[in-house]
Amino acid sequence: MFPANYEYQDEGLRRAKAEGKAEGKAEGKAEGKAEGKAEGRAEGKAEGVLAVLEARGLPITTEQRARILATAELEKLEAWIRRAVTVTSVDELFA
Repeated sequence: MFPANYEYQDEGLRRAKAEGKAEGKAEGKAEGKAEGKAEGRAEGKAEGVLAVLEARGLPITTEQRARILATAELEKLEAWIRRAVTVTSVDELFA
């Protein structure tokens, strides 16, 4: 094992190490961006569920609000948005 700060003597190896770091950084950045977009979509859908429930005048407890906002599954949130239009209570939304 080489120490973390080891400098390769061969120019080709130095270049390969630098390219590997750059590639890893680019991949990490792309993954982070994709995760951020997914989180943003989920957050928007969760806020949509809450907006529909609030517009209908249904009382929402702190725990129910937290559960909705903590949900990251887009399919579940989309289903909740559709159900929020017809439910008579927030508990019914989760049933």
